[in-house]
Amino acid sequence: MSVPASFAPNLFAPAVPSEDEPDEIRAIWGTTVNLGETMKTFREFLRGFKIKYRIAYDRERGVRTRVLSSPEEGELLLYEGYLRRMRQTGETNLNLDMINLAAYPPSKKLHSQLVKYPQEVIPAMDQVLKDLMLEIAEEDQQAGMEGMRGEEGEEEISEIMGKVYKIRPFGIPSVNMRDLNPSDTDKLVCIKGLVIRATPVIPDMKVAFFRCLTCNHTVQVEIDRGKTDEPARCPRDVCGSVGTMSLVHNRCEFADRQVIRLQETPDAVPDGQTPGRRRQYSRGRRRDRYGRGEREQHGETEADDAARGAGGALARAEPAPGRVRAAGAIARAVDLRARRHEEGDSAAAVCNLGGTKKSIARGGGGGGPRYRGDINVLLVGDLGVAKSHA
Repeated sequence: MSVPASFAPNLFAPAVPSEDEPDEIRAIWGTTVNLGETMKTFREFLRGFKIKYRIAYDRERGVRTRVLSSPEEGELLLYEGYLRRMRQTGETNLNLDMINLAAYPPSKKLHSQLVKYPQEVIPAMDQVLKDLMLEIAEEDQQAGMEGMRGEEGEEEISEIMGKVYKIRPFGIPSVNMRDLNPSDTDKLVCIKGLVIRATPVIPDMKVAFFRCLTCNHTVQVEIDRGKTDEPARCPRDVCGSVGTMSLVHNRCEFADRQVIRLQETPDAVPDGQTPGRRRQYSRGRRRDRYGRGEREQHGETEADDAARGAGGALARAEPAPGRVRAAGAIARAVDLRARRHEEGDSAAAVCNLGGTKKSIARGGGGGGPRYRGDINVLLVGDLGVAKSHA
């Protein structure tokens, strides 16, 4: 009896082929991460992930999914399109949805390793991302794609080689900051809270530049988790002077950093207890985007303050709620720091622009000086609504 073929999309994903491995599998000390296997699996994920895998994974969890218009739509390669868009827009950060990583059958182990060992896995992912950007650009150049022909394609490839690409994972469930345990150390976690304080952008040294005071020999040292391996002696054989390597600040390489202070959201604070607070670091493209009173979800590598955020996680600020009142247009036009509160924003904006107009007809005539009426404002709220900065 012959059974007709089904029109449903094929959800089979080929397993990552494994070559003959030695008896002793090489892994990073203290982890289960094999760099070669990790880079190969992530490469297969970026090359082979399709929309149908996410839809099937959501259906298994009971999450509502959209209906595909055709079976061909489920066969689209999602991240190859993202990489081409990054090349066209000049973007260097790839937002990686970790749910997609768990939905792709060959990369489920990689999802677990990314959560447990982000400081080892994410740099390997960054390298794979740059390699694929170059590979896809060369393929498009050979195919004669528009914008990649001749000298224009060579310029695009040279620009890709000079850029630094980063993976920004997101999509893990958020936890309350008071629920963090010592077992979360060096793991990728996501916490949410209110921003109660934010510093301006400050420089963060990434590469230190040293010069020998005796022979002027120079050497560059990368900063590893906030620590600088300062050379004890000149590395030049003919010199070898001890204690002569001097730091040259204006030749060092710096990145942007912002220190923010997070406080627990009011709905997460138990009755009668003080809200918890934490200090977080926002680096690179994420800096200079947080203001007081904003609600934030921050992904980070849970570690000490010197190394916090080294895992390169993603921080996202939730969009402001819609305002439907007549004063909403005024509230949106005014740059207020006390956001996320509809009545407070609208009232503060109207009070600043309102008041009773009083003119003095005598002395100045009809067009004489005008005075603004008195305004009395009382803002009531807890410690996280930034009343003093409204």
